[in-house]
Amino acid sequence: MSHQERFAWVHAVSTLLVAAYFANAIVSQRSTTTLANVDFQIPTVIAVIAMIILMVAGSIGVAITTAIQSHLRGDDEIHRIDRTDERDDAIQRLGDVTHQRITSVALIGVFALVAFELPHAYVAMALFATLTLAELGRAGRRIVAYRTGA
Repeated sequence: MSHQERFAWVHAVSTLLVAAYFANAIVSQRSTTTLANVDFQIPTVIAVIAMIILMVAGSIGVAITTAIQSHLRGDDEIHRIDRTDERDDAIQRLGDVTHQRITSVALIGVFALVAFELPHAYVAMALFATLTLAELGRAGRRIVAYRTGA
């Protein structure tokens, strides 16, 4: 498994963990209030910050683990961590295009929520869902491309 694929897995797992936290934080409030009146500000800020921290920490962890494994095996893989080739660049672009397409389509729905003046909680949840879907789409597309060679 290439380093770039490992990083894609880190992004996918981080996004899923944060999305699970966010969904739990919102759904747990449903017993006391309506969905339009849930406290969404703090869970949204925590979720976005947690996503960034998990992705950075996970990427650092992958790099450190690779370095340790390389040292224990005595091979020269540590010097290849930062290297990318044309295939990596193409897969990176493919993931980015997928991210942009998902974001573009999903934001139309968010703009519709704003245009119809729905509660801010709906807009915030739709924006977070857009972020989550776009990140999962990007990571998923990269993983599939690395696995299938597409």
